[in-house]
Amino acid sequence: GKYIPPGEVDSFFVRFTPSTNGVERDTIRIDGGTEHYLLLQDSGGAAVISGSGSAPVTPVGSTSSAFEVQICNTGTCEWTPGTPIVQPPFTYVSGGLMPLDPGGCEDLTFTFSPTSDGFFTSTVQFPNASGIAIPSPNIIISGQTTAEDVAENTKIIPGHNFPNPFLSETLFPHLSGSLKLFNECGNEMTVSYSQTADGILLERGALLAGIYFYRISKGEDGTVAQGSIVVTN
Repeated sequence: GKYIPPGEVDSFFVRFTPSTNGVERDTIRIDGGTEHYLLLQDSGGAAVISGSGSAPVTPVGSTSSAFEVQICNTGTCEWTPGTPIVQPPFTYVSGGLMPLDPGGCEDLTFTFSPTSDGFFTSTVQFPNASGIAIPSPNIIISGQTTAEDVAENTKIIPGHNFPNPFLSETLFPHLSGSLKLFNECGNEMTVSYSQTADGILLERGALLAGIYFYRISKGEDGTVAQGSIVVTN
């Protein structure tokens, strides 16, 4: 109810006591002939962690060189990841032991040791973390093994596409054939792609953000390329 003369400035205090994690908003109504609204916003006092990564293509029975997964804190509070855990054939090596400030990023290091052919994924979990955080479900690492083309008894070409990750479309340069895409559960996805002079152009269409695995085949020759792609928001 305090009167503020024209041209003068005053201040007041508002306390924020969140009951759940997340963004919370409210307004302050000020009557003075005309109603004015001031927006209050905070993030619920939590770190928001996101990131992903993939291992080098690795032969069965071997261990890949160390590869890094960058995680970032896009929230408002400090958070220490602690020693993360992943499922075999991935192994944690280092990283995650220092506090991660808001806006900061850190590299976690892993290796990949496949015992059979195929594609592998694992979610990075943080059971030893300190602080409140909202980890992204997309902190997933992936890896694939080399394999042999049974018909030709030659190595399958490790798949490659650009850009990767991608938002709307991606190109598999210098490749031709029939492309199939699978989600992490092995379900085949409906995709739209075309053969261009530069290679196979894959359009995102209705694909949700996440990690997918593709196989490019050519008639009776079988699989000629395979790999993983990441679709972003």
